[in-house]
Amino acid sequence: MSHSTYKIKCVLNPHHIVDGDSCYDICIVGAGAAGLSAGIFAARRGYTVGIISTDYGGQTASTAEIENYPGCGKVEGPDLARAFFREAVGFGCSFISDRINGITRNGTIMLEGVQGQYRCRALIVATGKSPRRLGAAGEQEFFGHGVQYAGAFDPEPFRGCHVLVVGGGNSALDAAVRAALSASQVTLVHRRDQLSGERILQDRLHAAQNISVRLDTTVAAIEGGTRVESARVMDSYGAEQVISVGAVIVAVGFEMRSGWVCGAVSCTEDGRVRIDDSCHTSAEDIFAAGDCTTVPFQQIVISAGEGAKAALSATRYLDGKDGKRSIRTDWGYV
Repeated sequence: MSHSTYKIKCVLNPHHIVDGDSCYDICIVGAGAAGLSAGIFAARRGYTVGIISTDYGGQTASTAEIENYPGCGKVEGPDLARAFFREAVGFGCSFISDRINGITRNGTIMLEGVQGQYRCRALIVATGKSPRRLGAAGEQEFFGHGVQYAGAFDPEPFRGCHVLVVGGGNSALDAAVRAALSASQVTLVHRRDQLSGERILQDRLHAAQNISVRLDTTVAAIEGGTRVESARVMDSYGAEQVISVGAVIVAVGFEMRSGWVCGAVSCTEDGRVRIDDSCHTSAEDIFAAGDCTTVPFQQIVISAGEGAKAALSATRYLDGKDGKRSIRTDWGYV
């Protein structure tokens, strides 16, 4: 089973996918923590909401254990994503399985998808991010055959295997610690001279007896027959070494998925959507939330809060267009 299929099956029941109407008050592109939270808050205000995605649960569903979402203690990522999804369904959000490639305007916003077109009066962009590829020889060839990207994975297939983990941030450290539960040995390589992950994860990494760390090291190639058998690594002096491994887990950061909207709103050079503190973009009817934006600190709880803010801003915008009095949303006001 592929990584993306695993995520969708963990979160989504097929009967929740609907064709729906082609026109909504609010379309939300993206169904991670930001998108689902936005859907909940927008639907609660009585607006029709269409959530468009092929990746339900987003990065939340691809995280094995979450320890810092307030009120949940330690929770599996797919379980938390499923809870978000159930609430969005319960409040009446429609879900469309499609990938958006473009946006046009003709009175309303028209979203161009692979499967169809979707009109809306206001748009919330919550597309999140995708795992960044290494660009090493053999990476694409062996994807699904020993190469995978950090996220919610079952460590059992690594039992007795030497696993190579690439990266130095939280995702890489977490993947190394989890892989070490069943692997005979884990080698973590990072291109910089120090790790950047949280201290608690570094402590767990160094406490594991079967994890070794190689800094100032990059992966030049991934090699094998029908599956991964070895990796060629290179240190900062240019010296190469071949390491016999049965799996490579890549955790070297993420890339934006919001390129399709950057012609309609202001974006940074690396594709993040510029927003103000109320999730407004440079277009009055387009809002954005979560990891695809310029908001600092990319955490699930922050994405969920930003999604709620974007929905409240979008519904306030539509209230104004419709001549309705906006509902006060802050505690302490009447």
